[in-house]
Amino acid sequence: MRNELIRAAAWLRQRWFSIAFVAFVTAVLLAGLPTLLRLPDYPAHTAASLRNSDIVKRANLTSEARMTLEKELLLYETDNRIKIWTGIVQAIGGAALFVGLLFTWRNLLATQAKLDIDREAQLTNRFTAATDQLGSQQSDGTPNVEARLGGIYALSSIARDSPRDYWAVMEILTAYVRHNAPWRKVVDDDSLPSNLKARESKPRTDTSNPDGPGSVDAS
Repeated sequence: MRNELIRAAAWLRQRWFSIAFVAFVTAVLLAGLPTLLRLPDYPAHTAASLRNSDIVKRANLTSEARMTLEKELLLYETDNRIKIWTGIVQAIGGAALFVGLLFTWRNLLATQAKLDIDREAQLTNRFTAATDQLGSQQSDGTPNVEARLGGIYALSSIARDSPRDYWAVMEILTAYVRHNAPWRKVVDDDSLPSNLKARESKPRTDTSNPDGPGSVDAS
């Protein structure tokens, strides 16, 4: 029961705007429905009031003139009924179109939000996989240079695709270089024993090429 209430509350939170909008439109339609239904009868009431007005009664119209008047009043009533119903139908159509556009806009926003979430999840997965590759080793414990190069390429791609993650990638790559290719001062003194002489060894491929896969333009 508690899980069902939680799901219902989550459903309401996600769709509160749509529910509130539908309730508002329904309330407006119910409030204006009586007036809307009486609106097409307005021309008939107007024609009847003109037909029974004191001016017409005092005019002592002839039969021909009265027939002409009745014809004009009937034409007036018919034309205005058509105009009113046309306006009502157009208003209903416009309201339906507006509601459709509104829900379409809401769906587009929801779709865009889902795409953003999926993109963030994809970037996170790429980031995790790339950083895992930086520590890849072969079965004998030596660094797997090919896999690490792939991780550097992947991190460089992430830095280009996601400016927000740029500096995080830079910190990881610079830390990787510091850890895997530390600077060693060359000591070449013939007075020292050979075991105390420090020679600068050639760095591995994954840390030696400044223009290679790990390089990302800071501009």
